[in-house]
Amino acid sequence: MKKSTLNINHFGSAITSLMIALLFFSACRPSHKEEVDRLNNLSYAYHYRNLDSAKVYAEKALRLSDDYGIGYAEAYNNLAFVEMAKMNYQAAQKWLDLVEEKSNNQLELLIADVQHMRICQRESHNKDFYTYRERAMARLRRLNEEAANLPARERRRAIYAQSEFDIVDATYFYYVGLDEPMMKALNDIDADALENDTAQYLNYLYNFGSGGAITKGTAQQIAQTEFDYLVQCYMLASTGSGYPYWQANALQAISEHLQRPAIRDFLIKNNLPAIQYLNSEQMPDSLLAGNLAQRALNIFLSYGDVYQIAGAYRTLAECYFAIKDYNMAGNCLIKALETNKDAIAKMLEILDEKGVGEKGVQYKMKDWAFNRQRYWGEPIPIVHCPKCGIVPVPYDELPLELPPVDNFQPGSDGESPLAKIDSFVQCKCPKCGGATATLRTMKDSLLRKHLNTGCLLTGTTAVWNTLHVTLSTHVSGTSSFTTSAR
Repeated sequence: MKKSTLNINHFGSAITSLMIALLFFSACRPSHKEEVDRLNNLSYAYHYRNLDSAKVYAEKALRLSDDYGIGYAEAYNNLAFVEMAKMNYQAAQKWLDLVEEKSNNQLELLIADVQHMRICQRESHNKDFYTYRERAMARLRRLNEEAANLPARERRRAIYAQSEFDIVDATYFYYVGLDEPMMKALNDIDADALENDTAQYLNYLYNFGSGGAITKGTAQQIAQTEFDYLVQCYMLASTGSGYPYWQANALQAISEHLQRPAIRDFLIKNNLPAIQYLNSEQMPDSLLAGNLAQRALNIFLSYGDVYQIAGAYRTLAECYFAIKDYNMAGNCLIKALETNKDAIAKMLEILDEKGVGEKGVQYKMKDWAFNRQRYWGEPIPIVHCPKCGIVPVPYDELPLELPPVDNFQPGSDGESPLAKIDSFVQCKCPKCGGATATLRTMKDSLLRKHLNTGCLLTGTTAVWNTLHVTLSTHVSGTSSFTTSAR
């Protein structure tokens, strides 16, 4: 009987110890670790698919990460990625600063440093770029020493961090014109290690195909190699649920390759199946580059990456310029600047910091502005009224917009096309309302005799404002690079 009692006592002690141990380890283990990891995985998976989804999943992970430091650090990095894509760099910096403030996890700190490098590259903060680069390299060395001991999930995260560091490094050196370190950074990428990270592998393919990484061979051989990388990037990004960000980047880069007639003819001739696959709207060869650029822009607009939208407008402007549609080229450039609202202000700030320039407005009076408009005749916004004399057109009616013209031939007396359009020349006086007033379209020779009058300054403003309105309002209508059926 004693023996049985002793065994029961030992058994009870063992159960008690086990329960204490379970309570201890459960207290040490984050309460929502698996769920937070799952949400952060989803956020990362949507980085190049849907920015809104990436943000939503990161915010959900953050709300559950109070007792899980690595989890909230990863969520901060995911949120910083989204803000960076939208060019909200201050918001991105805020999230990245929180990684450093609230976490000592070297892996997430490394990823934060790499994202800081990306911001510095985009904002031309060269000194800060090298500061974050040195910090990232030091963390990389420490992580590589412990790589074999990392859990599977952290190993995957480390592979992402290493490849992202190399790509950001290469991008920076490309833009500052340092080819040798750029090539070293790209060649440091282990493509085989990216087998389970499709997004980073697409990043790798794009960076090798977009230009500058391939240097050996003739111009045609280099173009062919780059084209192969880009087509592979586009096709892989188009499979399954897809990666629209990389689809658009590949299309835009292929568009830039096809803008050079000699290279375009060579690539089309030697890659007919791939070209037919890309040319889903059956555009003629001369318009294919513009069509791809337009499709890339449409994808970027849907995805929401402000930085890439501005770049896509620039590429589309080059395509319009190539087919001599200068109005649409100018409109695209205006759109690029409007999209990236901080670009001009940032350039002025940098010039001011360096002491080589400052913000200002210059007013110039030069007759050459009129000389270049002499064929049309200068639309001087001065009304000649028999009763009131010379009356300026009200400011709120400026700039004058040129009327439609059917016949551009000058008159037998040398008068400009504008002078023959009565509906434009004959107008009401702004002062008395009389209907016999005249809006002059001076000849260049006559204008030169009146350089000492106020007409020149007002007229010059009208001419250039009219040109700006023409560019700014040429937005509606079907683009030259899309088929009417679509």
